[in-house]
Amino acid sequence: MREIGTVILVLTSFFAGILVSRHLAFKRIVSGSNTISKYMCLFKFSNKWISLKQKETDIVAYFKDRGYYSIAIYGMGDLGERLVDEVENTDVNIAYAIDRSRKGQYANIQIKSLEEILPQVDAVIVTPIYDFWRIKPIIMDRIDCPIVSLEDVIYKYEEE
Repeated sequence: MREIGTVILVLTSFFAGILVSRHLAFKRIVSGSNTISKYMCLFKFSNKWISLKQKETDIVAYFKDRGYYSIAIYGMGDLGERLVDEVENTDVNIAYAIDRSRKGQYANIQIKSLEEILPQVDAVIVTPIYDFWRIKPIIMDRIDCPIVSLEDVIYKYEEE
């Protein structure tokens, strides 16, 4: 009788191990596909931005057309840095940048956290385009101005 209990315990442990390992493998696949989707989104977006640059389209006009002469940039990763490079030395002033994990300055622009007091600007431009709908409400709780995805700036500018 004891041997039957041991066999049942071993078989149960074996099948539980299979189920757990399949679940973990599935989580890795889903996580990997989310990463692939994120980078595919960034690739397509960057390609569109380069296309506008090759057509000598100035995205600063997007901001001016909407009266956004003082902006803040949320997200100082690669896209945030490219946006700073695009906008600096124009009529549009980058008052400050906001980032969850980066502090200090980039190109003489102060990088703030969301916990700091955020001075009023005409608009906040969100550069993590793949997380815009998650980020927008967080920023809206901190400052009263339009919150615009950089993706909208690039794609809507081309439509006009």
